[in-house]
Amino acid sequence: MSLRRPLVRACSTVLCLLLAGMLVAAAGGIAVNRSLGYMPTWQSVVSTITGTENGPVRAVVEKTAPAYTGSAAPIPQPEGAAWHTHFTKEHNVLLTTFTGPESGITQQVRVWLPADYTPSRMYKVIVMLHGFPGNPSRMARTMDFDHVVPRSAPGTIVVIPSQFPDAASPDCLDVAGRPAVSTWITDDVVGMVRANFSTSANREDWAIGGASYGGWCAGELALARPDRFGSAIMFSGYNQPETGSLTRSTELRKAYTITKLMRESSWPQRFYIAATAHDRDAYALVTAAENINNPAVAVTTHVDSQGAHNWSVWAKQAPAAFTWWSTHAGPSKNGGHPSHSQGALLMCAAAVLLAAAVLGASAWRGVRWRRGTRALAAAVGVVVVVLAVLGAVNTVTLTVLGFEDIPALLGLVAPA
Repeated sequence: MSLRRPLVRACSTVLCLLLAGMLVAAAGGIAVNRSLGYMPTWQSVVSTITGTENGPVRAVVEKTAPAYTGSAAPIPQPEGAAWHTHFTKEHNVLLTTFTGPESGITQQVRVWLPADYTPSRMYKVIVMLHGFPGNPSRMARTMDFDHVVPRSAPGTIVVIPSQFPDAASPDCLDVAGRPAVSTWITDDVVGMVRANFSTSANREDWAIGGASYGGWCAGELALARPDRFGSAIMFSGYNQPETGSLTRSTELRKAYTITKLMRESSWPQRFYIAATAHDRDAYALVTAAENINNPAVAVTTHVDSQGAHNWSVWAKQAPAAFTWWSTHAGPSKNGGHPSHSQGALLMCAAAVLLAAAVLGASAWRGVRWRRGTRALAAAVGVVVVVLAVLGAVNTVTLTVLGFEDIPALLGLVAPA
């Protein structure tokens, strides 16, 4: 700011403010990532920002259920020491590190049990998948399973398997040359739960659910293994894969589109698809799924008029979804319409732009500020840059659409 030439002074000021703002934004991002483990590698960061994956196109190793013959065989209960595992307590869930006998994948699995769990009773099961970026360790508390499940789906166990077998962006299907994640979830995790807990062998008593990319995974795995799951619950899921190996090929993305597979399915299944009117990809899935016209596949949709793409929204949608599954409710539609909750953020954006304009004009004209005023102006400049960076990221993630979503964002850095 002490440089004599106005142009040089203005450019130097803007550069310093940009650098300071980027450092603050990076520090905040690192703090969140250390807490939640969203991005294991720099490759994950690049693929999330660009929406593409680098590397060769790999074939999907199909592992489909037998043809539907009017009835389904019981879900196997495997025997042997390899299927039994030791659990420890982690907050309100049981935690184990399990090596899948079929896939060879070693990952953590979390199991939420009802407070009155007893081996003398048969329980239903929901397998819940986290998204990407995502971390399974907080799902049970974020979605408040302790209160929601007993009220909405009594007699239900919730299983949360980890889906990150290596540092690359995850695949939910078995892909050649990659860890067999589909086998891990549909065979190993299901078999481990059957071997260690008192659970039903009826596919109608098993559901698979997930949020965001985990929602796409839930729909995809339900359609790939309908002999395992009679229902699927998708919170803000996608119609096509948005990360992983399948994104490297347009043909693979089309081949593994949820609604395409729904039209081709012959197994009777039920889908609960929840979204918000502002969440573009999730709302598009709802619209497409309502028009598949396959009598074997029953689709129930729920659209909230307000809300973004975050756990606060999914936690509010969970009770209705779990109740739907527990009571075997029929197909229905609950439509929403876009609200005007973005107006407050637009006003904030206008104020930020005004502050940036004042700072820029002052720097350009060489206004002589006192030391305290300069420090305040610099601080405001840093805040402007940080908000600009967060706003740019938010245009892709849609995590925050209104003031009601800000607590969900701040909750990311809450202590574990």
